[in-house]
Amino acid sequence: LIAMQILLDRMERPSVMVLIEEEYLNMANLNLNLAETEVTSLLAAKGFDLVDQSQVARVRETEQQRLAMGGNDGAAQALGLQLGAQYVVLGKAIVQDNGEAMAGSGMKSMQSSMQLRVLQTQSGKILGSVVKTGVAAHVSPVTGATQALQSSASKAVDEYVVNAVTTAFQDFVNNGVPLKVTVTNLASFSDASTLKSSLEQIDGVVSVKQDGWILNGGLLMLDLRFRGTSNDLAMLLDGIQAGDSILQIADLAPDRLSAKVK
Repeated sequence: LIAMQILLDRMERPSVMVLIEEEYLNMANLNLNLAETEVTSLLAAKGFDLVDQSQVARVRETEQQRLAMGGNDGAAQALGLQLGAQYVVLGKAIVQDNGEAMAGSGMKSMQSSMQLRVLQTQSGKILGSVVKTGVAAHVSPVTGATQALQSSASKAVDEYVVNAVTTAFQDFVNNGVPLKVTVTNLASFSDASTLKSSLEQIDGVVSVKQDGWILNGGLLMLDLRFRGTSNDLAMLLDGIQAGDSILQIADLAPDRLSAKVK
């Protein structure tokens, strides 16, 4: 746990959003969010910052959320960015009541299957997926379902989710974080090209790719790979020379930043 705390501090405590659909077979209609609650609790216990579940609840019935749960990674990425999550844990949990564990015992045999995948919102990349199962027996179907889900959730988080996030972070350390950078008020395409060349010389910048140029408004759009956070890059860029002008940071988010020339 101490090692995890150190690593999360280095990662600037990435925010994680959890969206898990649940289905109960051979049971009365339930809407308990047991799987989502369990995965959220496990990640919180390990030191991850979680998107407020009240925020998640507000988007639960939206078309964007429905698309995300249905496997639309673009919708999941947009939803994660909207709520400030660097990672989105998506999946489905199925709990089945298999009847009595032993005849006459009154103990219900409950089996759970949990499929999870982790999406990195900055890059839109899916960091693999996993399926884990759990079983439990209890006189209360709800308690048995909870225990079965706790078992499958614990395996999924410990054996996959944490590793997926930390491995992605290591990739960022080695190859840089993908960041969208926009600059406005540039006087000419020549100034835009000069600024791009200047950015390539900044310590920590791995690569700079021009994504677009619009003369109206002097808008330059760039895709960067940077060994650090958007805040680190903003601190390096704010106040630097851009031709005969000065660059000023105008907006900042985990996956992007915008600046203007003044």
